[in-house]
Amino acid sequence: MISCDSYSIPARAANLQNYFTKRLPADQTYVCDNMQVLLMLVRSGYGCSILPRISQIGPDLVCIPISGHPPLSYGFFYKDGTVHPLLKKMISIVKEISMTQS
Repeated sequence: MISCDSYSIPARAANLQNYFTKRLPADQTYVCDNMQVLLMLVRSGYGCSILPRISQIGPDLVCIPISGHPPLSYGFFYKDGTVHPLLKKMISIVKEISMTQS
């Protein structure tokens, strides 16, 4: 079992990783510092991991959904009061995508 000690993993996914790694012998777990190392280790066949379903994982890995847990929710954050035209465009794209996926 490979887990990641990084802020790039949502808290609920990290909690699930910790739940499983605490129940395995120490020699069957590996904690890495970032998502890129975790994905490299999984791709090389070194182990498996619990991750949120994200697009940059790629088609070369198999994802088995874990049932019985609420889906992870993401948000779009920006500084209040920002009026940059590119930010407004990005917000409109995010809103459009979120409407088509709900």
